[in-house]
Amino acid sequence: MLSLRPANRSGQSADLAAVTALLKSAGLPTDDMATASDLHLWVLEIKGDVIGAIGIERFGASALLRSPVIAPAYRRRGFGNRLVAQHEQDVQKQGVGQLILSTETADFRFLCPASAVCMAKALNQRIRRRKSDVRASV
Repeated sequence: MLSLRPANRSGQSADLAAVTALLKSAGLPTDDMATASDLHLWVLEIKGDVIGAIGIERFGASALLRSPVIAPAYRRRGFGNRLVAQHEQDVQKQGVGQLILSTETADFRFLCPASAVCMAKALNQRIRRRKSDVRASV
């Protein structure tokens, strides 16, 4: 079986229709994709087809992780994990100290639905493990 290695690249305006279709097919919000301020998209593509995307919207030293999505046929292959990890490192290098992810259709400009969950991750802190944690994980 051939190993598929998608290309990870900066999204361009020509990718917006494919990314929007991918988000809609996953039931994710798309209303402000064309108008969101300081939104940067990255896409995963295989043979010219967009199979995944992620957006980062900057708010000073924080950034909102926008709708990471992978096409159903390419899920469970680690592409989403690699996409998030790569862009987490990229924004940290650009001075982002906190990455925020909201679930469902949470929108910070309006009231969030009761079912939405907001998670934040500090990027500028080193992870320290106790020796007992290391032994327990081996």
